[in-house]
Amino acid sequence: MADNGKLLKEVSGVVKFKKNEGTLKLYANRLVWTPNKSGDKKFQCQFSDIKVQRISPDTSSKVQLQIVFHNDSAYNFQFANSSGRQVQVKERDEIKEILAELIPQHRQMANKDLEEKNRIFKEKPELYQLYKDLVVSQIITSEEFWESQKLKMKKQCSNTEEQEVGIASGFLAELKPDMHGCNELRFNLTADNINAIFKMYPGVKKRYVQTVPSEVTEKEFWSEFFQSQYFHRDRIQKSTSSKDVFGDLAKKDEEAQLKELRESFFDPLINFTSASPNSQEGYGSGFRQKTIGESLLKQFNNQSLLVLQNTLKRKTNDELSTVKQKRIRDALELEDLESKEQQATTSLNILDTDKFSHKGPDDEDNGHTNGNGTNTQQNMESFKHNVLTWVPNLPKAMTLDECRRMAVDLSPGGRLIQNHSSKSYSENVSKDMVQETKKNYMAVAELLRHFWCCFPIKSPQLEEKVRRMATSIEKYRDTKLANFINMQPASCDQLGTHLARMIEEALKKFRTWEEKRTAKNIKV
Repeated sequence: MADNGKLLKEVSGVVKFKKNEGTLKLYANRLVWTPNKSGDKKFQCQFSDIKVQRISPDTSSKVQLQIVFHNDSAYNFQFANSSGRQVQVKERDEIKEILAELIPQHRQMANKDLEEKNRIFKEKPELYQLYKDLVVSQIITSEEFWESQKLKMKKQCSNTEEQEVGIASGFLAELKPDMHGCNELRFNLTADNINAIFKMYPGVKKRYVQTVPSEVTEKEFWSEFFQSQYFHRDRIQKSTSSKDVFGDLAKKDEEAQLKELRESFFDPLINFTSASPNSQEGYGSGFRQKTIGESLLKQFNNQSLLVLQNTLKRKTNDELSTVKQKRIRDALELEDLESKEQQATTSLNILDTDKFSHKGPDDEDNGHTNGNGTNTQQNMESFKHNVLTWVPNLPKAMTLDECRRMAVDLSPGGRLIQNHSSKSYSENVSKDMVQETKKNYMAVAELLRHFWCCFPIKSPQLEEKVRRMATSIEKYRDTKLANFINMQPASCDQLGTHLARMIEEALKKFRTWEEKRTAKNIKV
C-alpha cells in the first residue's frame, strides 16, 4: 500500500461541508476536508471508520457524496464546481471509486488489528483489566491506550534480537512431484518453496533474475532446474550435458564458498581448500574420481557457512577477536607444560647492610630495636598492659537491665505495642485486596506515564493532552481510587496512601505549570 502521507486525490476549494466551502483530500489511510476560511473546523476520518458510502441520485439537484460511520452517523459532501454539473459528477465519481477500493482494504486491516488486540488481551489478562479501567470508563481514549502499548511492544522487540527463519533440512524431500500421464512429472511450487531454493542455491536466484522472462518463461526455467544435473548432483551421478543451463553453477558455488571462507573466516588452524579433514592423500592413493560423499560433504559445509554468516552478523568485532584468540590459545597452550604460579612473598628491606651483617646478639640489650632505637619488647609489654587494664567510659550508654526492659516494652504485646498483631502486614491483606491493589497501581502508573510524557510542553498538542490527562487523573482519584480507599479494612488502611501521593505530585506539577503559563500570558 501507499505511504500514509501520500496524497491520492484532491478536489480544491469547491467541496461544501456543512455549507462551508473547502478542499477535499484523500490520503492513503484517511479522508481530510480543509475549509477555505481559517475560522472553520477541519474534518478528517480514517477509512477504517467508514462503514459505507452513498451518492445522490441523478435526479437530485445537488451532486453529493455521503459517508456513513459504523455508529450510523453520516456526513455529506457537496461538489459545487462552477464549471457545471458534468464536472461535479466527474469529481465525485473519482472520489467514489478511490473510496470503493480503499474502504474494504482498510476494513480488512481493521479486522486484523482487532484480532491482534484480542490475542494480546487473551495472553495478558491484566492488560485487558487495565483497558476496562481506563478506556471503558472513558478516562483515556482507545487511541492513547494502544499508542502507548505499541511503543512498549516496539521497545521490547528492539531489545529482543531477531533471527531469520532458516531452511528446513528436508525441504528438497518435500518437493514430491505428481504423476501426469506416462512420462510427465509435475511439481507444485509455492512461494515458500521458491524462496527456500533461492536461499539454498544463490546461483539459481541469479540465473532466474538474468533469464526470466527475457529468455525463458518461468515454467521453462523450473522445468530445466528440476531436470538439471545441478539439482540431482547429490542423488545420482550423471554425465554432463552441453544443454544443461545449470551445468556451471555447481563450480561457481564452490568458488564463491571458498572465496567467502577465505575473506570472512580466516583461520590458520584450518585448511578450507581440502574437501575433508581426512583427505586420504599419501602413498598409493593415486588418482580417484570425486565421490557422492564428497559432494554431500561440501553441501554440509555450505549450510554451515550460511549458519556462521548469520551468527557473525549478530556479533561485534571484539567478540570475534576474543573467540579467535581463545581458539589459538587452546591449540598452542598445554596446561601440563605451564609453570605454576608462585605465591607472593614479602621482601626484606634492609636500610644498613653493614650493621645488619656485623651486629651480634650481645652488642645491645637482648630485645631487638627498631630504626628509632626504641625497645620493641618494652613496647609490646606496654601495649599488653593497656589492653588488660582498659575500662570503657560510656556515660550516655544504657545499663544491661535498662536494655532488657526496653526490649520487652517494644516487643508485640508490650507496654508500647499494645494494639500490634502478631501477624505480619502481608498476612492481614486478603488475596482479593492484593489483586485490587495491583489493578489500581497499573491504572495509576499508565495515567501518570501519559501525564509525565507531556513534559516539557512545547506544542499546542501537548498542552491539550496534559490538560486532558490532568482531568482524567482527577476523575480517577475522585471515583476509583476513592472507592478503593473506602473498601480497605482497618488493618491495611494505608494501601492507597502511596497512590494518592503520586497523584497529588502530578496535579501539583500541573497547577504549577498552569500558574506559570498564566503569569507569562499576563506579562505579554
